Parts: sequence; C-alpha cells; structure tokens
Amino acid sequence: MKKFTVLIIALLLIISFCSCKSQSNIPVINTSEQSDSSDITESQVENSKPVISNTSSTQSTPKENSSKPSSNIESSTPSASSNSSTPVPNKPEEPVTKQDFKICYAQLTDKQKSIYNTLEKAVKDMETGWISLETPVYTNYRRDINIIVAALQTDMPQYFWIPPAYYTGNSQDGETIRILFEGQDNLTYLIDKSDQLQMENALSRKVAEIMSQVTATTPFEIELQLHDILCKNVTYAKSTENPLVYTAYGALINGEAVCEGYSRAMQLLLAQYNIKSTLVTGDAKGEAHMWNLVNIDNAWYHLDVTWNDGMGTYLYFNLRDKEINIDHLRYRTHTELSYDEVVSETPKPYNFNLPVCDKIDNNYFVKKDYVYSPNGEEKIAKYLMQPFDRMEFRFSDDDFKELFKANKDTYLNNINELLIKEKSNFRITNYSITETTLIIYN
Repeated sequence: MKKFTVLIIALLLIISFCSCKSQSNIPVINTSEQSDSSDITESQVENSKPVISNTSSTQSTPKENSSKPSSNIESSTPSASSNSSTPVPNKPEEPVTKQDFKICYAQLTDKQKSIYNTLEKAVKDMETGWISLETPVYTNYRRDINIIVAALQTDMPQYFWIPPAYYTGNSQDGETIRILFEGQDNLTYLIDKSDQLQMENALSRKVAEIMSQVTATTPFEIELQLHDILCKNVTYAKSTENPLVYTAYGALINGEAVCEGYSRAMQLLLAQYNIKSTLVTGDAKGEAHMWNLVNIDNAWYHLDVTWNDGMGTYLYFNLRDKEINIDHLRYRTHTELSYDEVVSETPKPYNFNLPVCDKIDNNYFVKKDYVYSPNGEEKIAKYLMQPFDRMEFRFSDDDFKELFKANKDTYLNNINELLIKEKSNFRITNYSITETTLIIYN
C-alpha cells in the first residue's frame, strides 16, 4: 500500500482596484495522507475535501469549475477547418514571448532546480496524467514541490495555462515523486491542448504588435511606454468567471484582467527588452494584491500598473520600499516561513526573496522632473506652455502638499499669472489633487 499526498493550489485571492482579485502563487495543501494502491480515485478525492485558501472565497473547487474558457482567437488565427487559404502555423511564432530571467529559480537549491527543470518541460508541453519528476521521494518534499511550482508560476508568465490545482504523490513503486495537472477528477489546465498553439501564436503576435508601438530606446522610457499601452488597452475585470483574467493572455489578448493579469503582462513585455522584473504579492490597503518589481539601470523599483490605471496616475511608477510601504504590505518570503506555514490546509502566502528598492533616480516624477517644490510655480508654468492632455506633478513633501491645499487658489493664480506673462493661452481651470500629486487637465 502506498501513501500519497493530495496537493491543491489555491491561486485566486479576492482583490479589486481596492479589492483586486489575484491568483496567489501559494499552493494550499491538504496534509491528510491516505493509504491506497498506486493512484487516486475520484471517491477518495471527494472524501479528502481538497482545501481552498481561506482568502479565496471566489475560487470553486476543481470539480465545480471544470470548464475551460474559449481561446477567443477566431478573428486572429484560423482553425484547422477554416476555409481560409492561410495555413495554420505548426510551431510558435517569433517572438516566442520569452522570459529569460528565472529570478525565483536562482533562489532554489540544486535539487529544487532539477525538479523545476523537469516540471517546466511538462508544463510547457501541457503533459497530462501522472508526471514523473524524476526525483526519489525524500523528507519534506511536499514543501519543496509547493515552492517549486510557485517559483515556476512567478518566473514564467508565458505559461498562462497552469491550472489552479494539482495533485502530487508517489510513483506506483513508491520511490519517485509525481505530479498531476490534468487527467483525473476534473483537474485541467486553463485551456485545451488543442488550442495551445493558436493561443501561444496569438500572444506572440500581440506582443510583437505592442513592441512595434514602442519608440523608446532607454529602459525607463520603454517601461513607461509599455505601462501606458497596458493602461490604455486593458480594462479591470469585473468578473473572474474566466480564469484567464489572472494571466498575461487575458490582459493582452482579451483586454481584461485583474491585478495579477496586469502584473504578468507587464513582466512578459519587459522581458522582450531584457528588462528584469518579477512579481510581488501582498496586501494593499487591507486587500490581497499583486504588483511588479522592475530593474532599471541596475536598481530595483516597485511598479503597480493596476493602481495607476485605476487611479489615472503615475503615483505608483517606480517607488522605493519606504514609499510602497505606505499602503502596500509585502508578504513574507518563503525562507521566513516554517514547514507547517507552507504545508498546511491554510498556508501562509509568501514571496520569494525580494531585492531592496532604495533608489529614486527612475521614479516617474523625479526622472521627468515633475516634482512640485515650494516656489516652483515657474517650472510648473513652463511645462504647461507645452502641448499636453494632462500633467501630473508630485508634491515635494507632505508639508508643502498641505500648504498648497490650504492655499490652492493663491498658488494656481500665481501659475496663471506666469502663463499670462509668457503670452500662453492656457489657464488652469480643471485640476484635481490626489494624496500626493497635483493633476492639471487641458
């Protein structure tokens, strides 16, 4: 009789713009072990009551949510039965939405890396049934599998079909670790294998189309243009019925995503320009959330495209730790959690080790010189004499922000007088004040 472990990943956290529905990278594990022969039967899975994260009330169990979304690519990719003379490609097109920066992979042990490599090939090929991880069973392997799957999900946004649940267990001889993503008890990848090639190619073409719109040459300006393209073309998903809203595919092809989809899309696009980035999970104003870390000019910054899009601001563009910490709380890292905190029915969410973000050079407002300091009205007027739709300036500090708010009419009149003096036709009549910025509209 063999023992096995039932492992369930609960990927969907409840979030929106202030409660963004995000898939966590943290598997939730049912720690009960049952005796059986070589395989798990449907009745045993039902009896084991697979655990869903206590922060995941919107995610149904695999048996309740077994349908897959449509590929939604009929207009861009002909099917094999189409009357179109355009042949269906039989291999991924270029660019193949690369992601060469295995930031989480680099933090794994040699044994974990070996399993990661085996798992990546299986996921890339959408293998079904029990998959051998080619590693002998060892103590605490369940924690390692949890971490390895999370690492792969975090590193590889192009594998948008990874399912929200899987099983892990021993081989029939009890010697080797196995994993199952599809082929039993309604566990499935997010898409059908028959749609994989078409959907990959559609994503590759979309990435190429976006890259053709980017005219920038410096890492900062490339990041900024990609950010603006996402904000213009992606709508925050009001429903999570389609699981692709958690993916780069949902953001880029369907134009609809939650924070995780925004973040994975940004990660994928940056990789095409060899700009390093990764994902951060945490709480934002008390709700589960996901955003990016981006490396620009050898320094790391926080980037929250979802919140920038929702607020119509650049406030969360390349922040330091101390600035993001004001309303974003990062979860602990996997190395800070105990075995029981990772392998339990209600595991703690975690990040991989994150680099320090302590530079300000590539903050949006600093880089663009859009910082409004005391006696800075001449600089503001100078920018307003240029063609613009909207201009956003960050107050230099909280004291000046409060002073401006208390005397805004005086400050705005002073800027308008400078515009009159310079014979500009523009006058400030339409503006808004956020927590830290002044936005002026043309």
